[in-house]
Amino acid sequence: MKYFYLIVCISSISWSWAHPIKMTSAQLNFNDNKAHFLINFFEDDFEAHLQKTYRTNIDFDQIEKELKTIVQDYINKHLTLVVNGEIIVLHHIKVEKKANNIIHVTLTSDVLKATPHTILVTNTLLFEAFENQSNILHILLNGEKHPLQFISGDSKKRISEQ
Repeated sequence: MKYFYLIVCISSISWSWAHPIKMTSAQLNFNDNKAHFLINFFEDDFEAHLQKTYRTNIDFDQIEKELKTIVQDYINKHLTLVVNGEIIVLHHIKVEKKANNIIHVTLTSDVLKATPHTILVTNTLLFEAFENQSNILHILLNGEKHPLQFISGDSKKRISEQ
């Protein structure tokens, strides 16, 4: 019985080190006739999931070309942007480790063919890793901020402006 209590105590301590919030936050801006995405991930969640998904060692303390390629591939598979009915390809620009164990990913698109009026976003970042994952996206369009929340089962959002 004393071993049972010891296991419970050790488990409680280890669980308290993990943060309970599973989310990404992002911002999508349209300027210079391009789409600009800024995405923030918790380092431990993102690193562990990329390691499991790509079966390779991931270390955000040493950001190299191979890691940038993995991050770009993962985001392209789990984040889709459609503007005015056209799929927009996001290109990787930069991966940075910020304060408080946040990984900051910046992406941009090629020049858009027209001013954005209808935007459809599909966001499943980390959904397969955590059942309570939530992704927050703020879209800045024509001077207005549109906050969107994506959760498992509700991964597509559309905004339209005339």
